[in-house]
Amino acid sequence: MKKNLKKLMIAAAAVSVLMGCANNAKTNETKETVAESVDAKEAGMSIEANTDMPTDMPYLPGAENGKIKSISDDVIRIERISYVGNEPVSSESTAGKDEQEVPDEVDLLLDNSGIKFVDISTGLVSDAPKEGDTIYAWVAPEYMMSLPPQVNSYVVLTNVPDKLHMPMYTDSIEGYEESDGKVKLKDTLNNAKWSIDNKVKPVLSSTGEEVEFSDIKKGDKVLVWSDNFMLTGDSKEAPEINVSRVVILR
Repeated sequence: MKKNLKKLMIAAAAVSVLMGCANNAKTNETKETVAESVDAKEAGMSIEANTDMPTDMPYLPGAENGKIKSISDDVIRIERISYVGNEPVSSESTAGKDEQEVPDEVDLLLDNSGIKFVDISTGLVSDAPKEGDTIYAWVAPEYMMSLPPQVNSYVVLTNVPDKLHMPMYTDSIEGYEESDGKVKLKDTLNNAKWSIDNKVKPVLSSTGEEVEFSDIKKGDKVLVWSDNFMLTGDSKEAPEINVSRVVILR
């Protein structure tokens, strides 16, 4: 169990570093139920660790990737999938090994008040996935003490390809600026500045309708499809990251 706790703690720390902030220390009980995030490289990110990190930043969303075992109106239970390089490795293929001491299933609690499912290739609302499908989800940072652990999901991405390169999630766009033919969105959650050609417009996930960047309000759930990038813990300014698509989840 110690080996797996160490693995989970390293994964959680990596997510905090790559997004430019760190969380306050959690209790050992919380650490035991925190899910392992998809490898940073698979989400299009590189990281450079720094131990001198701020401790007053907000908790960051996490990520879950897996194959659906069961689905209802309120809950999706998945079998987690890990990645070695770009190749998926399910828990079935490693059954009986020490790594299975951590829960290999997790329940994603669906948000019935908003958009649940989005096609990863288009950014538009998709039909509900079915048992056996592979999905990717952005989820809340806090996991409930249960077996399997439960977590609130912000959005579930469907039609996930074998080679992962996922959009980033944020609900903290705090304004934008235009210069040199680019629109730059300030994202305080991920401590980043998303840079996109001003000829490209954000779209609404529900309809595909193009809207203006001024229509993005703080609190809106947003997905951004970006280039590979690196965030460092000692960055004094939010780095500018090139983006090809912005989708507002409404």
